[in-house]
Amino acid sequence: MNTFPDISVYDQVWLGVSWMPGIMKLPLERLVLVNHRHRVHNQLAIDSLLAMFRSIIKFDIQYFPQPEPGLQWLTDYSARLPALQAEWDAVFGPGPAPASPLEAPYRHQSER
Repeated sequence: MNTFPDISVYDQVWLGVSWMPGIMKLPLERLVLVNHRHRVHNQLAIDSLLAMFRSIIKFDIQYFPQPEPGLQWLTDYSARLPALQAEWDAVFGPGPAPASPLEAPYRHQSER
């Protein structure tokens, strides 16, 4: 979400009506949202969607400022991550630049 423009009200409605119900049907265990803390508008928009679906969200959701820490979390910090990333890059092209080690993830608890 770091490269997205601010999510419009129309898009927020579309996400709530079309996208979120589809995501709820997937057998997800974890969901990573990459959104730098300076992108407050989009984080608030996504947080409001998550709040609407909180009662049916069955997976853990975490915010990360950059993709790399999110990938590490998704793979449980697996030693295989560099090989998996190289395989992905070979098929789809290089991914985003590595994250700064100083940027810590922001954890969003989907159920409390």
